[in-house]
Amino acid sequence: MDPAEGRRLEALAMQRLQATRLHEEQWSFLFRTEGSLGLVYCPWSVLDDWEFDGDLDDLELPWSDERIEEGDDPTEAELAEWRRAKCRQLADDSEWAVPAWIVPVRLNEQVAGYALFLCLGDGEDEPYLEGIHETVAEARSALAEQGAIAPTH
Repeated sequence: MDPAEGRRLEALAMQRLQATRLHEEQWSFLFRTEGSLGLVYCPWSVLDDWEFDGDLDDLELPWSDERIEEGDDPTEAELAEWRRAKCRQLADDSEWAVPAWIVPVRLNEQVAGYALFLCLGDGEDEPYLEGIHETVAEARSALAEQGAIAPTH
């Protein structure tokens, strides 16, 4: 997508989002637009400062946890892996998980791109536009760079 088209679609997506700001169902553009996809994710940044707490349950880490259970601290690389695994765990049904939406943006009744909107905190803040993507897969990939996506059940 050329940059001018991307900026035009970003402006259109933001205009449509703002138009639903005061609706009874606030931000309904995100979830009432035909073809929109709601996801839940845990931002990677949530765990940036977390110290290792010894919790290894159901984390599916690529390293053996026996020496950790014996009292050895994880290496820096293992700590980073632990934080990412913990984030994936938190994305699935925890208070750390927040919503994201992939919303088709239509021009002349044709999908011209997909807007990725993210929320931070408790979801009460205004959603923000991460970007416009050519496909749902590209938007989903962009979300995966922002955080761990909860599995769909």
